Amino acid sequence: MNILLVFKEVLFNRWTSFLLIVQISLVIIVLSNVALIYEDKAQSLAEKSGMPEEHILTLMVRQSSDDVDVEQQVKKIQSLLEDINGVEGVTTINGVPLSSGAGWQQEFSTVADVQADKVNTTLYMVNSAALSALDLKLEKGRFFEAHEVQFSNASDYNLPHLAIINKATEKRLFDDQSAVGKLIYMPEDLQNPMTVIGVVEELKGVWPKSPSYDFSVMVPRVDLAFRTFYMIRHERPITTEFSEKITSLINNEIKTVLVERVNSLKDVKRKSFQDNISLLGVLNFIALILVLLTLSCVFVISFFEVKRQKKNVAIKFSLGYSRKNILGYFLWRNILVYIVVVVISLPINIYASNYTSLLYGTPTLSWLELSSVVLLIGTVVIMATAFPSWLATKTEVARLLK
Repeated sequence: MNILLVFKEVLFNRWTSFLLIVQISLVIIVLSNVALIYEDKAQSLAEKSGMPEEHILTLMVRQSSDDVDVEQQVKKIQSLLEDINGVEGVTTINGVPLSSGAGWQQEFSTVADVQADKVNTTLYMVNSAALSALDLKLEKGRFFEAHEVQFSNASDYNLPHLAIINKATEKRLFDDQSAVGKLIYMPEDLQNPMTVIGVVEELKGVWPKSPSYDFSVMVPRVDLAFRTFYMIRHERPITTEFSEKITSLINNEIKTVLVERVNSLKDVKRKSFQDNISLLGVLNFIALILVLLTLSCVFVISFFEVKRQKKNVAIKFSLGYSRKNILGYFLWRNILVYIVVVVISLPINIYASNYTSLLYGTPTLSWLELSSVVLLIGTVVIMATAFPSWLATKTEVARLLK
């Protein structure tokens, strides 16, 4: 088949070709984003957090009475949880890692200058048992001691002057030098720097899509707030029975609090991607409508294209072409037209897919990676158009050759 004739057909039927370009482009753009979100979700769930997620239970405890000594209450709950058989560590914390929930972002620099280069981090307030509770690997220095932990009201923004950072933060602030013994500064409180006393190998932040996700800083502080988060590491993977046991124990032993949320860290991580799952549902529905619309249009276009060329069909039949040959001619001709349409729209698809992936929060891929995704989906779309094209062509050819 002469490919030049196919290009001429595309130019001759420019409105039909334009509609096909728009429809196929929309299908490819939506499906590309669906593929990117699925890939991003799979990569995020598989990413190591530095903690044994299936062995850590997270819970949020809320005060049910204002007339209570919150510090003593926190210490009592801590002791109660530590005495449970199989528990290897318990810490209070101001925000649950990987949760996309409550937390504290804080910028730090290495010099006392508001204009200095800074790194945006997740600031965790923990107690002296956090190393064992989160099963963190201490690479350098030491961890907090019990007497260094500061109990403060949530409204008190005066933070302790000791800090432990993760390896990524050390690399970002100090390059290849050791951070232990060095000072880090908060732009809003340059007069009170923190001394880094230790470095842990890995500790992810609260918000997976935030610039602070890979960088974290811990300080020895317990917030005396209306709600308190606890993280408990058990020697065995967290089960529903264990979660219910914890809830019942606290509610029965301490009458001034209520347990509101109890989840394994693994479930917390999975639930933090629920927004992506909701978006996927919407995109899948849109893609389904667009695919059905495109296939319907392909059927109609193929049907009327054969009808428009009924004289050509009659000539080929009189020259000895079989119905199969005539059908094959139109089928391959239509497929080539769709290939040309996809190739013409490819630059638009690549740009639009990359732009919309930014809107949806999926990672921006390189042009080569994104081109591969778009080409793959474009190929699938072309293959999908073959059936309605074949069906319409076969129906009309059979009618014309009665």
